[in-house]
Amino acid sequence: MVTLSFCASLFSKDFIQMILFMGRGRPSYLEGAEILTILVTSNIFVAQHKIFSSIIYFHRRTWILSSGGLIMVALNLVLNLLLIPRFGRISAAYNTVFVEAGYLVWILFWSMRIERFRVHFLFYFTITMIFGIPVFVIYRWIPGLLQVNAQNIFVKLIISAIFIGIIFRQWSSRYRIE
Repeated sequence: MVTLSFCASLFSKDFIQMILFMGRGRPSYLEGAEILTILVTSNIFVAQHKIFSSIIYFHRRTWILSSGGLIMVALNLVLNLLLIPRFGRISAAYNTVFVEAGYLVWILFWSMRIERFRVHFLFYFTITMIFGIPVFVIYRWIPGLLQVNAQNIFVKLIISAIFIGIIFRQWSSRYRIE
């Protein structure tokens, strides 16, 4: 899921261009490409908290998920009310990423408290950084990569292949069957 989210964030504008090419959208959709890139990046946190929320479901303490969700909705609303007038709609996307990260911490805290297990925080932090930081760096310092052309698609395919290789190498070295 994390790998898929990363690849989807790289190709968000290309996907929108395909929708427009098929006659299914309006040119104003292209304005949302950067926002879509950031929102898809929040799936990195969603994919990780789904792993730990199963512990909470198993122990039938779903109130933890509900209360965490309500807290995060309230936090997102407050951040949006404060930051959108000042920074525009792009801040709403960043707020969502921030809130999803907070929800992951909430679920991780409670699931560790219920089950008393160890988490390889370095592994999860590495995964998050490997996939999260490049998306922001690429679109902040290489904005031309948002343009849709064959060269950029080729570069994005290479970047995706490198990151997919990294994640599978990380995963296979951690979960090797002997």
